[in-house]
Amino acid sequence: AGLAVSVLPESGLRTGMRRGELLGLHWADVDLDKRKITVRHSLVMGLLSCPKNYRYRYLPMTQEVYEMLSERRPKTGYVFQAETGGASSTATIDRNLRRICKQAGMRHIHWHVFRHTFASQLVTAGVPLTVVKELLGHADIKMTTRYAHFAPSLYDNALNVLDTLGKPDTEALGQPVGNRPEITAPASYDQFSIIRLNRQQKQATV
Repeated sequence: AGLAVSVLPESGLRTGMRRGELLGLHWADVDLDKRKITVRHSLVMGLLSCPKNYRYRYLPMTQEVYEMLSERRPKTGYVFQAETGGASSTATIDRNLRRICKQAGMRHIHWHVFRHTFASQLVTAGVPLTVVKELLGHADIKMTTRYAHFAPSLYDNALNVLDTLGKPDTEALGQPVGNRPEITAPASYDQFSIIRLNRQQKQATV
């Protein structure tokens, strides 16, 4: 139980698992050989049930998580056990978290902060929102797009494409004037921009 005081927050920070999912995690769902965690339970108010949205998901372990879980004993039952051998309670881990915050001289934080930080760091590092969605277990991508502002460079790169539209020179189209193929519109391009480019192409070859 003492080890879980530090391991639980770190596990939440490196897996993005919800508090109830961490409490309900069984060793049967931890594959140390393949370094995978299957999230199939959630323990809330003492009741073990399916995760939120009733969806199982599979999480790879970081090296830190792998090492922390490898050191834990016993390897049966709940991963984060209380001294009685059963699952740790919400009240106990919340009390431990308040103690950690106090010792660190910081304000009290909620468990969801670890999940939020997990997602924020991934998006900032350039991981696609669709991948983050699956790791978090969101049912709808709309839930995940709240983290989109952590990756403004994604939007910058997307809009840089517009700088090349409307330019009839080789910088824009990559071919000499008079030897350009008919331009077709990718699904993401504005149709009016494509019409304008085709018109400029014909004028350049006259």
